[in-house]
Amino acid sequence: MSILKAIRKKCLDCCGNSPKEVGLCRIEDCPLHSYRFGRNPKRAGIAGKLSKGQIPPGLKKYIDSRRDFKTNPAD
Repeated sequence: MSILKAIRKKCLDCCGNSPKEVGLCRIEDCPLHSYRFGRNPKRAGIAGKLSKGQIPPGLKKYIDSRRDFKTNPAD
C-alpha cells in the first residue's frame, strides 16, 4: 500500500469511514490534513506518486509518535 493510500485509509477511519466527512474535516493542525484525499497537494498537475522512502512533512513525526505509543502505552 502506498503512503498516500495509507493516509487516505487513516483519514477515513478517523471520520467514521465517511468520505464526505473526510472532505469536511476541520482538524487543520493534523499533519495528514492536506493529504486526506489520498493525493499530494504539492504535486498538483504532476503525474506519479511519492517516491519510495519520501515521507510528507509532519508524517514522520506522526508515525514515530504512534510507534512510541504502541511500545510504551500510558496506563
